[in-house]
Amino acid sequence: MTETEAVEVARWLAVAAGHDLARYAEPEARLEGDEWFVLFRGVSGAPGDHFAIALHHDTHASRVVEGR
Repeated sequence: MTETEAVEVARWLAVAAGHDLARYAEPEARLEGDEWFVLFRGVSGAPGDHFAIALHHDTHASRVVEGR
């Protein structure tokens, strides 16, 4: 999975999880080991106004990591 593919899949998963992407800045992706982490930072800047989507590079398993 490429970085572009990871961001595209993460956007889709974020919307499916109920996030309004208009409330977030452009996502940032980074590869850590065998997982892509795609970070969505809220435009409000309030604590906890962010979340990430983790995508396994090979299996494409995913999980949503909510901000705290």
